[in-house]
Amino acid sequence: MSRYLLFPIIALALGIAIWQVAERSSRAYERMLVERVKNGLEVLGYDWVEVKADGLKLELHGHAPDTFARELALESARATAPIATVTSYATATLAPPERRDPVRVELLRDKTGVTMTGQTANRQMSKRLNDALIARDAGLEIQDLTGIQAAPPPRGWGAEIDIATLAASALPNAYVVMEPGQVLIDGQAANAEERARLVGALRRAAGEAVDLSLRIRIPARVIAPFVFSAEKEPGQPIRLEMCAVRTEEEEGTVRAMLAPAGSANEILLCQVGLGGPSGDWTGAIAAGLSALDKLPAGRIEIEYRHAHLNGAPPTSPVEFEAASKTFIESLPEGFKPDTALLGDDVATRIGIERELFWMTLTRSSLGITISGQVPSEAAATAISAYAIAIFGADVVTLDLRVVDRPPPKHWQIAALAMLDQLALSSGGDVRLAGYTIAVRGELADPKLAHQIHHELTDGLPDYDVTTVFEFDLPARMAVISMPGPRCADRLSKVQRQNPIKFSTGSTRITKDSGPVLDALARVFEGCTTDPIEVGGHTDSQGAEDLNQRVSQARAESVVTALAERGVARARLIAKGYGESVPVADNQTEEGRARNRRIEFLAAPKPLDPKSDGTKDPDPEVEEETEDATGSKE
Repeated sequence: MSRYLLFPIIALALGIAIWQVAERSSRAYERMLVERVKNGLEVLGYDWVEVKADGLKLELHGHAPDTFARELALESARATAPIATVTSYATATLAPPERRDPVRVELLRDKTGVTMTGQTANRQMSKRLNDALIARDAGLEIQDLTGIQAAPPPRGWGAEIDIATLAASALPNAYVVMEPGQVLIDGQAANAEERARLVGALRRAAGEAVDLSLRIRIPARVIAPFVFSAEKEPGQPIRLEMCAVRTEEEEGTVRAMLAPAGSANEILLCQVGLGGPSGDWTGAIAAGLSALDKLPAGRIEIEYRHAHLNGAPPTSPVEFEAASKTFIESLPEGFKPDTALLGDDVATRIGIERELFWMTLTRSSLGITISGQVPSEAAATAISAYAIAIFGADVVTLDLRVVDRPPPKHWQIAALAMLDQLALSSGGDVRLAGYTIAVRGELADPKLAHQIHHELTDGLPDYDVTTVFEFDLPARMAVISMPGPRCADRLSKVQRQNPIKFSTGSTRITKDSGPVLDALARVFEGCTTDPIEVGGHTDSQGAEDLNQRVSQARAESVVTALAERGVARARLIAKGYGESVPVADNQTEEGRARNRRIEFLAAPKPLDPKSDGTKDPDPEVEEETEDATGSKE
């Protein structure tokens, strides 16, 4: 071979070698680009994408679940391979129309008014609900928290609204659920007559078109104190003073016990209600009446589990000892006996008279009960009128008996003062027995304990006054609106227990996150109007700018969902943090899962241009003082 032929051969071989090296380098670079893009798509959970490369040209193939996923896949590929030209040939499924749940509205009626939650089909339906409630009770306070995301109701809809608004306006306490074709009503009527009238009206309104589910109860009366007492004077039959029983059957039993006692009990009417002790209550009454019948004069009083038998002149010690022994032996288990033979001296007789004159005022969730003895019908009318003026006629129950016995000095002033003090408490009772006044109650403000005690002692110097109060501080704190930091902390705790979830690779909140969003909206009801930041966070997988946009979009989705549940949008600020604020290690799957989250923070309040920038004292911090009257907290 000549040397002139050798040089072209060497040049050709060298060119082939260089071309092969370049081709291998190009293929390696293509594989690198494909792997980078695939890694970014795996972060989004997109396993439907097929990536093809031709040099610096990348193609995306496959079928996306929706158009948003197709666009996000293209954006992710361009972010992870910025030097390549990326083209998407992927197809996408068009999202079907959003499915709407049927109409469902819940109405909660309490002493503050009516609160409505749930979803109506449109604003006209929501207005019709409000107008129907106002038409039934123009003074009713209405808080409408309903949305308008429900499906249109079926043809013939309308009776459901009439039924629901009738129940919510007529019942003082009620829970009403209204859905197409059915209404559930769970409430409490004032009495049996009112319940019968309302049930009839509801059934007529429902007809055959609406399925009614009714649970309307009548409140049981609470009797406090729960007392049976009777007295016997020389030569006279046993006379009933007070009679509290737990059932109508017990009332019949007591009537039978007293029937042989004479005409003094012809108008006997025992109070039937709650508050009595467990055990043989009528057996304790029978033991007391049997012992009292053996005495020439005396008195029996059974208050809850304490049974007191007193012998009065002219009872002799021998007679009293025999009656006491029988009384103690026949008293049912669980009742504590107490017996005493009273003397015939003047001081003792005055003390007896004072103790026999009594009055009890009780306040509970069911209203005000006034029971006791008065010297005349005019005195009963005066007490009744004063109580109704303070509390209202619909909540006052009177059980006053006119007795021919001189009352304690200034007793009517004492009775009216007791009513004044009862108005300051949220529950409890005030008892007058002779010249003793005992106050027991529940107060929202500890400072009222001093006021009540000193007003009674200063205004009634003839009476021995004792006061015992309880304060429900947790309940008091619960009604104080939470400022921004406390509100954000409560929201974050709720969200950590049941995190808000998003569809894979999407900013759409999953349907199973509805309960936690509802819970978050309820927390906002107890917050002040301080602004709250809704922060979105991601892990470090994928491009930083893409993570930022995804976190911002998810935070805005949460703000929209809360606004649909009645939270004022002006209170919410959406902010995406991307991967910049991790709370766990991004190198592990568990850590990355923790970093993908929603958080709530108190946003800074804008300064009032008229203010000097200084902070006011915290209105929730109050100095607690010790009650020098012996009250307890």
